[in-house]
Amino acid sequence: VKLYSTQQMSTKFNSFKSADSADKYGVCCWSEVHSPLGVAAGLIGAAGQAAARGLDKFVHKQRKSSKGKIASNDDGGSSERNVARNPFGGGRFVSISQIAALKGLPKIFLGEILAHEATHAWLALNPTRKEGVVGENVHFGVVRRIPMLVEEGCCQLVARLYLDRLQDDNTFPDDSLLIQYRLWAIENHSIFEYGEGYKQAAIAYNQIVENGGNLEDLLQYVSMHLSFPPHS
Repeated sequence: VKLYSTQQMSTKFNSFKSADSADKYGVCCWSEVHSPLGVAAGLIGAAGQAAARGLDKFVHKQRKSSKGKIASNDDGGSSERNVARNPFGGGRFVSISQIAALKGLPKIFLGEILAHEATHAWLALNPTRKEGVVGENVHFGVVRRIPMLVEEGCCQLVARLYLDRLQDDNTFPDDSLLIQYRLWAIENHSIFEYGEGYKQAAIAYNQIVENGGNLEDLLQYVSMHLSFPPHS
């Protein structure tokens, strides 16, 4: 993880140059390389490995201790984890070049941002996203991108669950007001794909939990279908 000033972020990353960048505090940079011969064209970067390990631990904790509704893997160190095979023996390889965030954020806020960006890394590294639904006509060489509203919604959901965990455990009692504010900010994000995406992700997550599922089930569904599950 690298920390940059606002000026450095706007210089390095295009997303920070847009008019709606006022509510953006971090970024996850990843690329997908296709190799028709199955030769490893890229490996997971160190940032991707760390993000995958950290989020996997959080996902498994959520799996063991889901408490119900919310208000509104392996270690990732193996290149094989990121290979989506095709009938012709080729592969797709994802590399996380870096995860970056703004300097000077309070630790609670920074943790929330990194939880969000780690979810981007988890979704990018998940081989299910690249293999697709069984029987689906998946063309080799095509990046199966998750729609922005769906992906950002999932990332905001994980950030929300991170803050909920801090609040429930009373981990930082002196920062309770900041946690409450950040919870409010997630629910009322000014960028549509983040705010509406979170609301739809929360509905899907609550529905999955009610049926005995967990966060990992939701992320795997999104990776495979590139959408939220239909409402029951």
